[in-house]
Amino acid sequence: MRQEAIYYKERMAEFRRGPTYAKGYKRVIHWLRSHPGQAFKSPDLCAMFGLDKRGRELRKIINYARKVGHPICSGGRGYWATDDYEEMVDNARQNLADAYEQIFTFERQIRIARRPQQMRMYLMGSRRAA
Repeated sequence: MRQEAIYYKERMAEFRRGPTYAKGYKRVIHWLRSHPGQAFKSPDLCAMFGLDKRGRELRKIINYARKVGHPICSGGRGYWATDDYEEMVDNARQNLADAYEQIFTFERQIRIARRPQQMRMYLMGSRRAA
């Protein structure tokens, strides 16, 4: 129990300090907020602000901004800032549906992996299709 309390205090201190793990937090948020409704793809934002090409730092920045309360949406178009409540709700629902779809896919993979015979048939079938 004591370790959990220490961990919680460290996490809260990190949250108050801001995103020490990512560069350019304020610049990215300011850029998105100054271009409302305009979507920017992850590789473009990473190149603009000198973040890693895989987008890990950008995702951390976006997630932190959402925790703090910045209304940032994401989807196939990229990342964009909005002040429209309905757009934020629609985007959150779409992201939730996408997450459920991923969970169901992972569960299916786990079920197949637990049955060796079914796994062999699955792999043989995928080779034939290729």
